[in-house]
Amino acid sequence: MLKIKKYLAIVGLLMVFPLVVMVSNKFILEPSNEIYAFIPQESDFVIEVNTTNFIKEIAYQRIFEETSFLEKVYPASKDKAPEPLIENTGLDFFSKVVFFRELWPDEAIWFSIVAYNDEDAAREFLTKKSPELKFEFSDDYVIIQLTNSKTNHDKIAEHLKKISNKEVKGFNERIDLTEIFDPSKEINCYFTPRKTPENQLIDGWLAFDFLNDRIEINGQFTPIKDGKKSTAVAYSIDKTKAFSIRSSMNLFNSIYWFTEDKIEDIPSYSQLVMDYDGVDCYLVHRNQGYSTPFRSYPKIALHFDILETDYWTNFFETQKIAGNFSVVGNTREIMTPHGASFNYKQTDKMVELYQDSIQLKPSTDPHLLFDLWIQPDVILERTSFMVDSINPPSSLEQNMGLLVADKIISDIQVLANMATIEFTLTEGENGLIVAKGQVSMEEKNGHSMIESMSFGMAMSKFLKNY
Repeated sequence: MLKIKKYLAIVGLLMVFPLVVMVSNKFILEPSNEIYAFIPQESDFVIEVNTTNFIKEIAYQRIFEETSFLEKVYPASKDKAPEPLIENTGLDFFSKVVFFRELWPDEAIWFSIVAYNDEDAAREFLTKKSPELKFEFSDDYVIIQLTNSKTNHDKIAEHLKKISNKEVKGFNERIDLTEIFDPSKEINCYFTPRKTPENQLIDGWLAFDFLNDRIEINGQFTPIKDGKKSTAVAYSIDKTKAFSIRSSMNLFNSIYWFTEDKIEDIPSYSQLVMDYDGVDCYLVHRNQGYSTPFRSYPKIALHFDILETDYWTNFFETQKIAGNFSVVGNTREIMTPHGASFNYKQTDKMVELYQDSIQLKPSTDPHLLFDLWIQPDVILERTSFMVDSINPPSSLEQNMGLLVADKIISDIQVLANMATIEFTLTEGENGLIVAKGQVSMEEKNGHSMIESMSFGMAMSKFLKNY
């Protein structure tokens, strides 16, 4: 009889968590869609985080996988006791959290919408986090400015007040997010690309599902009805590289080309090939005039099948005049102000930037429009730092520079917990474009949610240190 009682006690204990989950699903943690009413209609990015899904999984991991949970979330430290992860913020994280971006005349600004249950505590928490942070409270939600404004600083406060009073046209008047966002997914995203001559998409959505050893990504995009239809990707991806991308869509017409400033209006192309396999960095003497202490040789192969030869010729001439790169002597070698060097080649049909050579293999998928492959660990493994033998810095600068560089790489390697990242866009039924991807975790016996949480906390500490 005593044994039966013990077994019943154990069964009763094991039933507690499922019962709590059932009750919370029905009565406590059912999120409201009222938050959508505060999203301005002109937002081009909307990201929804279903925090209740995270809370339930974290609670499960804390109870049934205690050892691994504590190792990831509360890593042991000889110096000090772990800091508490929970504090009274006044914010209600049992509700959804929404982020949205608005395109102002000359900049993009991100905001968030968070429910609160204690205005005084929330106000104190937000002010303590950032004294210059602008926010506005409605009856149940607080709207927070996340990114600083360079030119519209004085208009933000008034805009926040209008949003909190629902005086701005709501996003649901344009798109019903309840029909698009899946509450069973941890993260939902909606995109409306900026209208440009190169843009081939009207809108689209992505959903992120956090599973045990991976994060699955699914979505769908709507192409412009009467726009030029993209051909299939012509070249196959190279999974031997740390980073590989193929695209027949003009998705990258405004990117950072090895400079701190974004280069706009990259000419149209029919095919994009990019392989990146790390970089060799050589510590040089300061008299070389680079904006960084290193002359670098990115192991890159960048190929474009071009549409308008004259546009590409003028584009590179414009970039050269603007000082974004220079041509070394009579060679076809390009050097950027940051010390990055690679070869350049252009014909009537293609443009190439490369370190050694470019190997192109044909693709066999007639429906593939975009293909992405990333191995984060391999990127770090194939990044090296050395001293330039021709123009070396002083011995002290050599020791200090290499020490700091190696320390940063080793610290990042400890944080890396993603094995691979894959993402594709393919032509689906009714002309729609289907998105599918996966983030595979290094740790196969854990849970992607805890791994992501651990990574986020570790990265936050890393950024504070550097």
